[in-house]
Amino acid sequence: MPVKPISYDRMARTINLSLMRLRVSRWSCAAVLLVVPLGLIADIALVAGPGETTETVLQRFSLATDRSVPTFLASILLLSCSGLLALCAKAEEAEGERRAWPWWLLAATFALLALDEVAMLHETAGQVLERLVPQIESLGPAFHYAWTLVGIPAVIVLALVLAPWFLRLGGRSQFLFGASAVVFVSGAVGVEMVNSALDHAIAGRSLVYSLSTVVEETLEFAGVLLFQFALLRHLSNNPFDLAVDLR
Repeated sequence: MPVKPISYDRMARTINLSLMRLRVSRWSCAAVLLVVPLGLIADIALVAGPGETTETVLQRFSLATDRSVPTFLASILLLSCSGLLALCAKAEEAEGERRAWPWWLLAATFALLALDEVAMLHETAGQVLERLVPQIESLGPAFHYAWTLVGIPAVIVLALVLAPWFLRLGGRSQFLFGASAVVFVSGAVGVEMVNSALDHAIAGRSLVYSLSTVVEETLEFAGVLLFQFALLRHLSNNPFDLAVDLR
């Protein structure tokens, strides 16, 4: 039986990608482990009603405030996942596969999520839906944030479309991708609906709402970090030559 020759170039790429995976994951985790506790402290301090200048500074680190440091970090991490998904799609194409479209679809989805973090598109969608369908309020406080009525169907449709691709993945990539999706969606949609009910019941900032927001953001960060690690692992196990034409 002939022995398949070892490709030392491919082995070197695999080692380099494995090292990159560890470094990127460490830096990403370090950034999240710095930002989340600072956000928790900021949100607890904001409940006490600080002065105007102090409040402005604290809001820059708040997990419950848009256009803050945690928001931009989340956007960067989501965008990194989009880029890694695009590389996975290129890897599929390099292997002659014709099923790269699910990777491209996910890459576009994560790019949209990264944009949404800073542009708050989901909130705009919720406001438009409230104008078009005033009866939404009758659904209960869990749908006080009306955007979930758009987000939940979107997640279901995406899951159904990608189900055949996901089932073909197999192995550890399938487990990591699935686990990251469950963790992320449980925070972004599940705990968000809890926050919606709390916001409906409690006017202004409260400690309960702030702590619930910390749980939500922590789950979202954890899901993205796990997915980023899974993508880096997938790439390091499937190295390929990437040629870039800038003409």
